[in-house]
Amino acid sequence: MTSLVLVAWFLMQGENGKHRASFGKLLERVHQVKDTEEMWSDCFPDVDMDKLHKEWVDFLGKQRVDP
Repeated sequence: MTSLVLVAWFLMQGENGKHRASFGKLLERVHQVKDTEEMWSDCFPDVDMDKLHKEWVDFLGKQRVDP
């Protein structure tokens, strides 16, 4: 599984889908070519990015990735 797929999977399924709606907003922005420096903070307005990173690392640690 590629890293990008794992990131998408985490944002859709990790933490019981907590970031699913924000990830949907992010995908809409990317699709509309509204990629800006503020895109992540606009789409994840109430999310502590350091906490999100920790959740990501914890999520990865629980996954089995076949070689």
